[in-house]
Amino acid sequence: MTRRARDCFHQKNGIGLKPALLILLILGCTNAAARAFTPRDLVSLSRVAHPAASRDGRWLVWEQRESDSMTNRVSRDLWRLDLARPHARAEKIVLPGNAHGSEPEFGLDGRLYFLSDRRAGKLAVWRIEPDGTAPEQVTGDYEIDGFRLSPRGDAILVWAVRPVGARTLADVQQAPSSTSEGVRIYDQLPIRFWDEWADGERSQLFVIPLVRGRAEGSGHAIEGSLIGDVPAKPAGGREEVGWSSDGRTVFFALREAGRIEPLSTNYDIFSAPADGSAPPVDETRQNEAIDTQPIVSPNGRWLAWLASKRSGYENDRQVLMLREFATSRTRAVTADWDRSIDTLHWRSDSSALYVTAQDGFDHPLFRVEAASGRVTRLTGAGHVGDLTLLPSGEVIYTLDTLTAPADLWRLDKRGNFMRLTAVNAKRLASRPISAVTKRLSAIRECLPTCSHSRPFNSVAKPREGSL
Repeated sequence: MTRRARDCFHQKNGIGLKPALLILLILGCTNAAARAFTPRDLVSLSRVAHPAASRDGRWLVWEQRESDSMTNRVSRDLWRLDLARPHARAEKIVLPGNAHGSEPEFGLDGRLYFLSDRRAGKLAVWRIEPDGTAPEQVTGDYEIDGFRLSPRGDAILVWAVRPVGARTLADVQQAPSSTSEGVRIYDQLPIRFWDEWADGERSQLFVIPLVRGRAEGSGHAIEGSLIGDVPAKPAGGREEVGWSSDGRTVFFALREAGRIEPLSTNYDIFSAPADGSAPPVDETRQNEAIDTQPIVSPNGRWLAWLASKRSGYENDRQVLMLREFATSRTRAVTADWDRSIDTLHWRSDSSALYVTAQDGFDHPLFRVEAASGRVTRLTGAGHVGDLTLLPSGEVIYTLDTLTAPADLWRLDKRGNFMRLTAVNAKRLASRPISAVTKRLSAIRECLPTCSHSRPFNSVAKPREGSL
């Protein structure tokens, strides 16, 4: 076996292959298999997420994650694209000290707010001009995990892990005694979330006033006597928290703690005054299953959220719910649509919502009319992930397929698509991915524990000169 063939063999993890397959592998390696796309290439691809558009529609900023398989480290940086310039190229926003940034959001002042651990290794909210200049720390030296800006620009909602009953962000848990010898005592579940111990603290919401774009003080808690995690652990996100259109109320999804917490899927939507003047109100008490992702319409008339029916079943179908604030009239808009919605965003004129849902082999973008419930599929093959809306009503979204990692795309009002980025173009140029020639689907009998099942497979055309 030649050195090149041996290297290719190890690269493909071919240990234990039968002799006939090994011969074919060697023949393939003598041609072009040294350039084959490998699992290491896959995990090393750049990832795009959290697109945010400036209020004038000129700038598009997103979080881009880079993985270093050699050091096993991940970094997150901010990138931008000038949408006002035809054929503009994406460029990295270089922060002072080569600091990293994530979860961008534009404020009413036109500046870009984001999370960064530039100082002391603690996550805080920072802001910069869209061109990357004038960096300024917004929140204090207390650590937080996420944020959402008030639509009025006068406050910032943050969530952070704090002791139960914390009144401000300054209330932190004391470090464990050096004599504890790593002993942990629990009187109820859960005791661990994946790779993180449950230490008695909870992810909680705090509102901090903004004065000239900077947080003033350590804020105040708004959850009252509720005990639970917002966002939910271990995989909840900012989609579980939202402001009212007038900036006076905060809506959030929470599962109340208790001895049956690990067995419960009873997440409810709560509303709480942003100034903390009254305790939260349970808006979905009647439903004992999941209620999540509250989002208020831009005109302030409707509250939308996702709800499932069956208690105790975390993968039940999620339908779009609408409630009119003036009348409290509530209806299930997509009750007759055989799809489970994953994410939702209001259209700027409040007439419809953009949602994503699994549809056969794909995870496309749909438009749901608020009045009639009519559903229209807007994108083709592939998986639509994060999205944001431009002031013009156009949609920016991430799209990945079986043969291409996620990039940013633009959908205009006429239904035309435009690709905005090619984040992994250089990597893929030297590591081509096989083409998919046919997609197969089959509907199988559903198991008693699931609401629907539609497994799929695909046939990939081997690249010339490879297996």
